[in-house]
Order: sequence, then structure tokens, then C-alpha cells
Amino acid sequence: MKTGKEAAFQFVFNALFDKLTTFIMSYTNDKALAKDIVQTCFMKMWEKRFELNEDITLIPYMFTMCRNQFIDTYRQNKKILRSDEAYFEAILEIENESEKINIQQKRKLDKAIEKLPKKCKEVFLLRQKDNLKIEEIANYLGISKKTVEDHISRAFRLLRQYLALLILLLLK
Repeated sequence: MKTGKEAAFQFVFNALFDKLTTFIMSYTNDKALAKDIVQTCFMKMWEKRFELNEDITLIPYMFTMCRNQFIDTYRQNKKILRSDEAYFEAILEIENESEKINIQQKRKLDKAIEKLPKKCKEVFLLRQKDNLKIEEIANYLGISKKTVEDHISRAFRLLRQYLALLILLLLK
């Protein structure tokens, strides 16, 4: 594989992909996310194939690489969700405490929520209004936790854009 032979890479990929996916699923409980992580690791290995030390044992190397990629992915997703939620909660607090925001502007916020894509809005409302956890939403809707997180992040991003405009209008 170090010489760049695709057949060697394909052999390793076919031999380890399912095992690594199962291993990562033990952490994620999400097959799609596990496959993404394993594919990312294989891509990294292929990109760095010329740098691989001939003394490494490939199987433990790949398991360690996948576990580390899972940890990186988990940390990254957790940070994104936390920052989005903190931002949105701060905006909602400003909305609740500010006397400048009147009923018409609250209607605009409701309209913005209504304009969210259907599934995105459903996930957002289950998270924010019904206070369900990500795992509960995933189970309720029959989708992966990663998909729930993606919908929540998208909703926050779209609402953040709308609320930024709303705040600018209030400050005028």
C-alpha cells in the first residue's frame, strides 16, 4: 500500500471497513455517522500512505485512528451545538426582557420559525418547545442523532440570521 497500489488499499478497505464501522457504532449508535468516520479515516490513510511506517501493525493502527476520529467528531459536534444553543438562549432572553420587542416583532419570530424547512422546524420545536433530548427526538422521529443535530444547527443558523436582522431593526 505504501507504494500506492490501489489493489492493496482496496484489500485493506474490504477487510476492515465493516469491522471498524461496527466498532465505531459501539460509540455512536449511529450507523451513518460510524460509516462517515471510518471513511474519513481511510481517506486520511490513503492521503498519508507514503508516510506510513513499515513497522506499524495496520489493524490496531486503523482502530486507534477511527477511535480518535470519533472523539474529534464528537467534540466538534458538541461545541457547535452548545454554541448555537447558548446563542439562541441569549437571544430569547433578550427578547423576553426587552420592552422594545412588541407583539408584532414576536409574530415575526414565529413567522421565521414557521418558514423553517418542515423537518428542521419539527426537530427544532421538539428540542426548544418540548425540551426533548437529541436522542429522544431521534427515537421519536426514527432518524439518527447526527441528523437531529444537523437539523438543530441549521435551524439555529437560519434563525440567527433572522434575529440578527431583527435586532438591527430594533437598534435603529
